[in-house]
Amino acid sequence: MMTRYRFVFAALILLAAPLGAAAADFPACTIKLYLPFGPGSVSHSVTTRFAEVLGEKMKRTVIVLPRPSADGIAAALAVKQDQPDGCSLFMGGEFNAVATAEAEMKGRELPYKLDDFSPVSGYMSVAMVIVARKETPYKKLGDLLAFAESNPGKLDIAVGTRSSSNDLAIRLIKARSKLDFVTIPHKSVADILAAVQSGNINVAVQPYGAFRGIIDAGVVRPIAVTSTKRAAYLPNVPTVAEIPGLEDVKLDAWGAWFIHKDTPRDRVNYLTSRIKEALRDPRVVAAFEKAALQIEVWSAEELGSVMSAELARWRKEFRASP
Repeated sequence: MMTRYRFVFAALILLAAPLGAAAADFPACTIKLYLPFGPGSVSHSVTTRFAEVLGEKMKRTVIVLPRPSADGIAAALAVKQDQPDGCSLFMGGEFNAVATAEAEMKGRELPYKLDDFSPVSGYMSVAMVIVARKETPYKKLGDLLAFAESNPGKLDIAVGTRSSSNDLAIRLIKARSKLDFVTIPHKSVADILAAVQSGNINVAVQPYGAFRGIIDAGVVRPIAVTSTKRAAYLPNVPTVAEIPGLEDVKLDAWGAWFIHKDTPRDRVNYLTSRIKEALRDPRVVAAFEKAALQIEVWSAEELGSVMSAELARWRKEFRASP
């Protein structure tokens, strides 16, 4: 099965017609960017700016269409069910590999397969930040885990939709620590912020950009990041992997652009080129920096390799799960 995915993802080596011909042949359509995250999310705000710049590069209208759902299903299905004309893309990520690997383990089928799509371009990566309300006793991740150990089932942690990057991070911590705590899924960042600010939830996980305001306002304190190394914007906050027993809990979440597998190759190549141009535009760079996101200018072939590696990682993870 791995060979099949690698073939599909590696298939888009850039050997097609010259970009000039692709530009001339590209349909006069509205470009639709489907997101698996809702309005108010860091991804939505940054992608709205990116869409404006991409529209200038392509001389087309580019719109952002949020389709939040578990496992990123709604965004992927929107592209699968649309025409393969190059006018519809969706942001995929490690959550698609997770959903695929978990479905395989449970013997069920998702309404899409990874090989329904072809990779177009990299986009972003980001570390998740675990925060706790200031009035709680959780000054570091160890304090949180100690409470969970002493109070099984009584710790609630707010996360995004199922298989979102922040949900995955907490699931890994739970699996490695073997502690009993509860994850509470939310459809949007706005819902999570409201729950935390009201005091209904004391602990939550999201990208730093989502929490920057309430961190700066002193509502919450950051207690850990999920990345492989400490984040430049939170240099004094330890990684989850610094906790004994959690050394392999490292999750740099990423998002990238995928398209219907039957899209003509010259159109895919043209999209790859224009997306790269937009990602290098100073206005987009500034938007990413403000949101504490890392730009990932991967080629289609590089993106295919990244997704294949994620699929292998999560297949192994689920095989090892009890």
